[in-house]
Amino acid sequence: MDKHSAVLDASFWINAHRSGVVDYLLDYFDLVVPTQVMHEIEYMPPDVGQLTPAGETFRRWRQEGRLRFQDPAKPVDWFHPGENVAIGLAQEQGYVLLMDDQPGAISPGKTPRAASGRFNGFRCVALCRSPAVLR
Repeated sequence: MDKHSAVLDASFWINAHRSGVVDYLLDYFDLVVPTQVMHEIEYMPPDVGQLTPAGETFRRWRQEGRLRFQDPAKPVDWFHPGENVAIGLAQEQGYVLLMDDQPGAISPGKTPRAASGRFNGFRCVALCRSPAVLR
């Protein structure tokens, strides 16, 4: 099976880890991570002082060379910094976008109607918090 390059945002990684599917991502994708997204995933909350389990797995994968790092020439200015660099990189390089966000946040003013499809001309796979999004 041919793998596709896919760029992810932090919430996708965190929720894929929580749901137990993160270990399958490399079966389908060569994962590309923008620097901002790496910082968001490896963030240590001051009150905890250690990485989350998702952060620990990400750091281990980074140290093992399982992830490729790349930043967009020009991020979009639609959402938060991590989502903006991930979307910008997916647009520039034609990568699949792996994103997880509130219903309606994936496209300004629109709720996605499927778990995968096209978004502004590029391929997108979304894990959505609301089952209503997956009608």
